Amino acid sequence: MGCSEFTQAKGLVLCNKSYKPVCGTDDKTYASKCDLCRQNLESNKNVGVKYEGQCIQIQDYCKNYSPDQTFCPLNLMPHCGSDGKTYANNCLFCIDALKSNGALLLQHFGEC
Repeated sequence: MGCSEFTQAKGLVLCNKSYKPVCGTDDKTYASKCDLCRQNLESNKNVGVKYEGQCIQIQDYCKNYSPDQTFCPLNLMPHCGSDGKTYANNCLFCIDALKSNGALLLQHFGEC
């Protein structure tokens, strides 16, 4: 991930205090793209943006669903799973994620 879009001084990335969280490819939530970039430079890492918004923990995100559930609402809110499949909504994603025992993760929100 390039950091050229952010102001740099003396080898540091200068970020404002705005909170626009992103989920990094290391599954950690960063306060913003700028914050992720700053931490990359400071720790000599190359973490990318997995998706915008906070990283989700499957057990917390899917706590209202069961792997045995047979009915889901018909709302459209696509989730792209780590299996490359687009799930129409969080209910369908959560059922498969819970059945997978940790193998299926959220790649990003939206279609694959």
